[in-house]
This record gives sequence, C-alpha cells and structure tokens, in this order.
Amino acid sequence: MSSRVAHVRRITISLSEECVSALRAFRDGRVNTVILKINPSDESIVLDRTESVPPEGLQHTLTESEPRFLYYRWEDEEDVSTGAVSQAIIFIYSCPVQSNVRERMLYSTFRTLLINEISKGDIGIQESTRLEVDSMDELSPEQLRESVVQFIASGSNNNNLESDISSASASRPKFGQSAGRFRRPAPPGRRRP
Repeated sequence: MSSRVAHVRRITISLSEECVSALRAFRDGRVNTVILKINPSDESIVLDRTESVPPEGLQHTLTESEPRFLYYRWEDEEDVSTGAVSQAIIFIYSCPVQSNVRERMLYSTFRTLLINEISKGDIGIQESTRLEVDSMDELSPEQLRESVVQFIASGSNNNNLESDISSASASRPKFGQSAGRFRRPAPPGRRRP
C-alpha cells in the first residue's frame, strides 16, 4: 500500500516599507495613483512609483511589456453648482500579453493576496471596483467611468457614490475568502447602454 504526501506551501507576501508609505499617502489623499510591482528575485511587492494622474493620462502610466498592480483614485465632479466630488478607488491589474510567462504567473498568484493584505490592518484601503487589463487602450476615462457606474448599479440604488463605496466595504469578504471576479472593461464599440 502506498501513500501520497501533499506538500503545500502557504504563499505569503512581503510589502516594502517604501510601498507601505506610498499606500498610506494614497489612503490619505496625497496622491491618486500608486503603481506596484513584484521584485522577481525575492518575490516581494515593491513600489514602482506614485503619481497624481488625471483619468486622461492613466493610459500612459503603465508599460505594455510588464505586469503591474495599480491603485487609482477616480474622482468625478457630479454637481458643478455645489462642487461635490464623488470618488472611487479602482484596483487595476495590468497583465500585458507581451510579458513573460513567469511574470504573468507571479502577478496572477499575488493579485488576491495583495488586495487582502492592503485592505486589512493599518493600511486599510478598500477598493470600490477591480479591473484586469491586458492593453493600455482599456484604461480610457470613459471605460473607467463605466466601471464605476457598473459598480454603483450592482451595489445599490442610491446615487451617492460615497455611501455605495462604504456599504460595499462593509459587506466585503473576509481574509482568505474569494473577493469575486475582476471586471474587464468593455471594448470600445461594445459598451452596454
């Protein structure tokens, strides 16, 4: 009689201090974009860069050759008369087709672990919606807006984005549970009404 022994290694992630500082600056509203990458030598998450980018410039912040994780604070002036600004935090997983297989595997493995690590503890960033893109053309301002509108439509009937975000955060899955599927933006010309 033979027996099989399964050896499963628990995957953990390590965030650099520079990365944690940048995420706190993002959480506090000092920057609206944080781009993270994986250091392939020790498989830790490190800061690529932080920026303050308008929605029109987001397409030009990522490369077409390497995967990246990006936290983006989307702002929309809903009411010009009152100056009220609606905000949403979008987690973007960019995995270009041109990137090598090992990088794609690393990034897809670390994606959910990173989201869970950043949403818990002292960083505490809860994303409103998630996108997975393989081309920078998918990051147009219209597609970002559509993603946020889809989030609102699926979350509640209230038109106040701030309350939609907080109510979605309250019902967020606990660490280790599935956080749901990523929403890919609709390709140009195929947008839903």
